[in-house]
Amino acid sequence: MPRHKPFRPFLDMIYRGIPDASWKTGETSIGELVSERGSARLFLGHYTEDDIRAAYKRFSIQERLDELGLGHYRIHIDAANPDAQELKLYPVISDSSAYRSGIDDEPIAEVILREANLSPAEHFLKNAESRPYLVIQWICLQNPLAKFDPKNLLPGQRYPGLGVGHKVLKVLDALIHTLHLEGIVNRPEFLHAAIMYSMVFQFVNPEAQGRLNALRRDLAALDLWQIAWASENGHILEDGVKTRFTWFQSEQVWTSCDEMVRYFESDTYKIRARETEKKAAYAISPGAPDEFKPGRRQG
Repeated sequence: MPRHKPFRPFLDMIYRGIPDASWKTGETSIGELVSERGSARLFLGHYTEDDIRAAYKRFSIQERLDELGLGHYRIHIDAANPDAQELKLYPVISDSSAYRSGIDDEPIAEVILREANLSPAEHFLKNAESRPYLVIQWICLQNPLAKFDPKNLLPGQRYPGLGVGHKVLKVLDALIHTLHLEGIVNRPEFLHAAIMYSMVFQFVNPEAQGRLNALRRDLAALDLWQIAWASENGHILEDGVKTRFTWFQSEQVWTSCDEMVRYFESDTYKIRARETEKKAAYAISPGAPDEFKPGRRQG
């Protein structure tokens, strides 16, 4: 599978008629919304390799990498494109067998970010002002040195994770405050990613939030691996348990913006999310393998 899929612009969603978050550009192009400050060697126009290493130490990511034998790494920054600020970490490995296997060419971290303005669509919140956000286009955190059973990987994984997801969120939180941004926008490629992000993120579209709430409610007896692969392999039924569930990609937001917080706390948002949740029904298909049934997964 490809390393990552390009982030689908919000404007593309609007043109296709998907009722979701929207970019309010007026006469301004999307590219003009992103600052061109800094050079191709500065991540997000501000951060050097030394800054990045210092942040990893501050948030104990370096400590975790040391524990995993990944504490020595080289950093690659490609910040030439303001719409795709890319940061990669590659392990520096002394083991010759690792070089021969190509593991040294596998990134232990790959992050692609951008800045852009976001506001809820007009039919969700009238007269909302657009605000600057950090957009996660892609994040991959993996341990290519780990010994693992491929059966235990989640969809989209090639290696096990690093176990630093919560630490990375703290780094991103510090980042948006430093850059004076209002929050973080993410568009999960997989259902399991949306579930994990939902601990702190909310869907901008209340109907998407309601559907996710219903999925978590109806499949609560399954673990994350079961839900992830049941979704990936088409073993989840929806629509009153009549049709096969297809994962919907939609924008999730983590924000401190007063206006967006009021939106999420508004009766309009809550009622639409609750109504969707009540109407939705999900279940594992009767013909699904036993490993997708409660308490039946092995290993």
